[in-house]
Amino acid sequence: MILQSIAMFLVPMLLSLAVTPAVITLAHRIGALDIPDERKIHTHPTPRLGGVAIFLSFCLSFLLLRTFDVSLFLHWFALEHQFLYFGIAITIVVCLGVLDDIRGLSPFQKSVVQFIAGTIIYAA
Repeated sequence: MILQSIAMFLVPMLLSLAVTPAVITLAHRIGALDIPDERKIHTHPTPRLGGVAIFLSFCLSFLLLRTFDVSLFLHWFALEHQFLYFGIAITIVVCLGVLDDIRGLSPFQKSVVQFIAGTIIYAA
């Protein structure tokens, strides 16, 4: 059990350390940068898309850990369709974040999409 707990900590941490630099490079390539202005405290353009790194680390960790020991996740997700709903909702929220980072969305638009994602979770 201790080895499983260590793996559940180390795998996501190592994956996020590996994925984050790639996402930072991607943010620079596509121009997803937060440009400093009079309202910002940072002085250099700051890459956005941090949610993508977290999302990828989570998904890859789940797949890797589940491959090695399915029983680790059975208590979290009793039924496969519940996990599917959760995956759909979290993917919607990540896509919302990417769109907001690249284009910028109004608070109303973000609220509507978050409400939809929450409704999907509730339906599970």
